Amino acid sequence: MPQRSKMSRGMTATFFNWIFIIIAGALIIMFFFKIIHAQAKLTETEISTRVLKDLEDIIIGKSTTSETASEIKIQNREFIIECAEPCTERTGCKSSISTPNSMPIEMSGQPIFSLQKIKADTIYAFTLSWNIPFHAGNFLYLASPGEKIIFDSATCGAGTDCDRIFAKIPQRIKNARIAVQTANPQAEQGDFVRKVKFGNCPYEENTICVDGNKINFYESSTKSFNYYGDETVLGAIFSQDSKTFECNMKKAVYKMKNIQAVLEGKRAQFSTYYQNEQPNQNCQSVYNEIQAPLDTYKINSYGDLNGGTISANSEELSTINNAMRRYSCSSLY
Repeated sequence: MPQRSKMSRGMTATFFNWIFIIIAGALIIMFFFKIIHAQAKLTETEISTRVLKDLEDIIIGKSTTSETASEIKIQNREFIIECAEPCTERTGCKSSISTPNSMPIEMSGQPIFSLQKIKADTIYAFTLSWNIPFHAGNFLYLASPGEKIIFDSATCGAGTDCDRIFAKIPQRIKNARIAVQTANPQAEQGDFVRKVKFGNCPYEENTICVDGNKINFYESSTKSFNYYGDETVLGAIFSQDSKTFECNMKKAVYKMKNIQAVLEGKRAQFSTYYQNEQPNQNCQSVYNEIQAPLDTYKINSYGDLNGGTISANSEELSTINNAMRRYSCSSLY
């Protein structure tokens, strides 16, 4: 009887030893899996951060030059491009570019017209200069495969606004079938589809309707904006929706106001210079004359941008600025 009890205790001890070994082994395996997972996640984050930094360098380079177009080859990643309130004149808007595994890179002052999410190994980028008539900044447009912008050829005859704006889209984007002009819009398919029409067009969801000096977003409801310049029409066409378009146009208007303030300071200095230091009645006259149309660019927000008014002021500014050159005065811009 004592011998049997001794054997039982031995078997129990062996059983618990094996249980301990199994648990310890499982914990060691879990520990190593955790290290491998953390390392893989760290590597993925490093790669995403590096790709994002490369994209940032490209975007900054593009945004400082106008009238450029390029095809950007990148590792297949999802990019999140945000523009949202709050927006202020001093800091711009809450804008950034990020990937799901990286810290966002701030883009608070640069207007970037694109979808909110781009997942591709190719991004098409082009810039246009916004001149009103002085240079008020560069607009950057991004597009990627899977996006489909459909111009209804029924409103795109030769010499029309539609024909002129479609011609400003780089050929690379047309060759990739991202922007197309067709008589059969229903036949075109894509992950994100937007139709573009001109004139008095009926409501159709996911459509941009350009009517006179109005840009109309036909979404769940209709949102309308005044505009100035083909650059703003293209901004609407390449934007995710009316909110992202308006947000980026706020950034553009803040830049415009800052440049207007610089030009007004220059105007005031030259007006005083031609009055006191080097009297020239013709130069002083044109510098005084240009103040009124220049002041109209002191708008509070993008919502106050009136296409008709700015168009008239643009012509007046150009006329007076040309008169400065004729009188051998220093031109304003």
